[in-house]
Amino acid sequence: MSKYCMVNFTVTTKNATEEVYLVGNTKNLGAWDILKASKMKKVGENTFVLRKRFELCTEVEYKVVAAKTWENVEKGIFTEEVENHHFEGVKGHFEDIYVHSFN
Repeated sequence: MSKYCMVNFTVTTKNATEEVYLVGNTKNLGAWDILKASKMKKVGENTFVLRKRFELCTEVEYKVVAAKTWENVEKGIFTEEVENHHFEGVKGHFEDIYVHSFN
C-alpha cells in the first residue's frame, strides 16, 4: 500500500496570464519560498494544471501566484487577500481553483 497520493490542481483565471505558480507549506510546493514555487502547465488561455505527489494525511496549504513574486498573489473579487487554500492528502484528490485577479 502506497503512503503517497497524487493531487491534480487546476487553476482557472478570470483574465489571461502567461504564467501561474503554486507555493505552499510542503517541500514540493517550495516550503513558502516564492523562488521555489511550482510552475503550472498552461493548457488554455486561462487554464493551468499541475500534478504533485504528497504523503497521505499531510496537511497542505498553498497560494496561487502569477510570476514568482508575492506582489502577484491571487486576490478576491474586491482585490482582498485570499486565505490560503488547504487540503489533506488523500488518494484521488482534485483541487479546482478560480482566481479573480492577481493585483
